[in-house]
Amino acid sequence: DLGTHIVTVPAGEYNAMFDSIENDAEITALAGQLKEQATAVMDVTDSYILDAVRAHRTVTGMMQRYGADAVTIECLFLKDRKPCVSFAIQNGNLVPCGCENHLDGTLTQMLGRWLWDRAGFMHNPEYDTSENRYFGSHGTCAWKLHGPEGPAQPFLIRPFFHQAPKTPAIDVAWTPEEPVFLAKYYNQKKKVCCWTGQVISSPTCPPVGGCATRVLVDIDRVDDVCTTYPGTHPILFCGDRGAARTLQVFAHLYHLEYVGNLNPVMS
Repeated sequence: DLGTHIVTVPAGEYNAMFDSIENDAEITALAGQLKEQATAVMDVTDSYILDAVRAHRTVTGMMQRYGADAVTIECLFLKDRKPCVSFAIQNGNLVPCGCENHLDGTLTQMLGRWLWDRAGFMHNPEYDTSENRYFGSHGTCAWKLHGPEGPAQPFLIRPFFHQAPKTPAIDVAWTPEEPVFLAKYYNQKKKVCCWTGQVISSPTCPPVGGCATRVLVDIDRVDDVCTTYPGTHPILFCGDRGAARTLQVFAHLYHLEYVGNLNPVMS
């Protein structure tokens, strides 16, 4: 629907580029900077942080090789070469990077880049049905959620949760009571959704699970939060109802079906 040109590349090409990169002074310096910026490093050794920076150089190199504006990767095929930290850095610099070859979510991140100049958090959606709250978690959240020149959120460096080895991921603390909106563009379905709300907290782990950033949200004006389910890998953006309405107007101009909790746009 958006005329986006997509190039498919085998994971082996990424792996080969990663394996060709050796640690050097620049990689060591960036790894040190990440550790200094983090409020803590939990259960991750320096060697894995260096590998995360090698993955960052690989992601950057792959995008340069293909002249790409954004990338999404089947991350689980990469073993210890996972780009979780790189994706957090890139998204904070307004270079959209999406998990698990998920096109809809990555295109939604691209819309965030161009509509609001800010990063979006691709995540897995879950629900607290007892309190009617929305919960999102994943391992690639940017700590610069308000644009490259905006303030940085506090973050931890901790392991990617799902399997060994303990490759690092970013655990970002979201600001309580900040307005946010949940967005999803559905490729080739001429549809977009947008639900406004506000952050309640970033629950700690333990006791709450979820890799590796976690954010609990109160969605505005919904009797059953499960009705907001947007499918896999929606994107959570910082922004008020005015910012969210920009996406609604975009949908109207592009003749996309809109689903959400904002009032209809007048024709």
